[in-house]
Amino acid sequence: MRLFCTICSTDWKGRPTHNLELLSTSDDRDYLVGHMDEDVLRWQKIDLDSDNEIAKEDEEPTREEWAVPDKQWEMSQPLRSLDGRSFVTKGSDGDLTTVVYHILPD
Repeated sequence: MRLFCTICSTDWKGRPTHNLELLSTSDDRDYLVGHMDEDVLRWQKIDLDSDNEIAKEDEEPTREEWAVPDKQWEMSQPLRSLDGRSFVTKGSDGDLTTVVYHILPD
C-alpha cells in the first residue's frame, strides 16, 4: 500500500497549483495511518508558526501569538473510513489550500 498526499493551492486570483507526494509505502495499514497523522500535525504546526511570525511583524500585534481557530479544519467526508483525511486551510491573504491524504493499494 502507498500513502499519498495531494496539495492543491489557489491564490487570491484563483490560479491553482497541484502537488502529489508519495509519503510512504508499507504493507502495514496502521503504520501508514500513523504516518498520515504525523504529517497532519507537521503541516499544522508549520502553518501556525507562519501565522505567529506574521503577527509578530504586525505594527500593532494584539497578542504575542496569533491563531485563527477556524482557519484550518478537517473536512467532514467519508474519507476517514476509507483511509484518508481531507483538510482545508484559508490564508489571510485570500489563498486557499486543500490537503488530501489517500492510502491506496499497490
